[in-house]
Amino acid sequence: MTIELIEYLSQFITSQRLNRIAEILSTRTRYLTVVLENIYHSYNASAVLRTCECFGIQDLYFIESLHKFKPARGIVLGAANWINTHSYQDSFSCLQALKTQGYQIVATSLRPDSKLIEEIDITQKTALCFGNEESGIGEAIHQLADHQIYIPMYGFTQSLNISVSTGLTIYAFIKKIHQSSIAWQLTDEEKNKITLEWLMNSVPNSELLVTKFKSSLLK
Repeated sequence: MTIELIEYLSQFITSQRLNRIAEILSTRTRYLTVVLENIYHSYNASAVLRTCECFGIQDLYFIESLHKFKPARGIVLGAANWINTHSYQDSFSCLQALKTQGYQIVATSLRPDSKLIEEIDITQKTALCFGNEESGIGEAIHQLADHQIYIPMYGFTQSLNISVSTGLTIYAFIKKIHQSSIAWQLTDEEKNKITLEWLMNSVPNSELLVTKFKSSLLK
């Protein structure tokens, strides 16, 4: 049914738009994902969401045990329409779910045993974890993390805004992955599913059209 719906909805957008969707999907990845734990300021979380979309990350996980994510429209600028977000009420459940999917957990930290990004092996799917603006990642993530990393800084100020920190880290990992021989791209099945989601977001009255299409198949 997915393929049939894609073909049906495709007639309601331009060929240029359809080609753009295919082009973007060719650079999308689930090999790298991002986890945000209790980000307090909505504009910071929204900026991270936008960064993830810009760098081709398809999934963003929110741990909301203390603060619930509310997108700031002026910052997100529609990016939420193109990536998948997932919400968890506690860090343990989120990270266990990711580990079950085969992700190694890499957390940003200022602890003495933290490593440079260049030292992390990327031959395994990776979930990058970032904590809130005041206290960083919580103890549960520290305990469950396979690796802890830090961004070296050379000024008097030894902390970065969360959106800057995530942007630098995501870029470093994306660059490593793209330069490798790892199969980081989406599968054809994933591409088809996301294509349908994006068409639903792009075509006016898409839900009504889909209902009409499915009804026609029953006649």
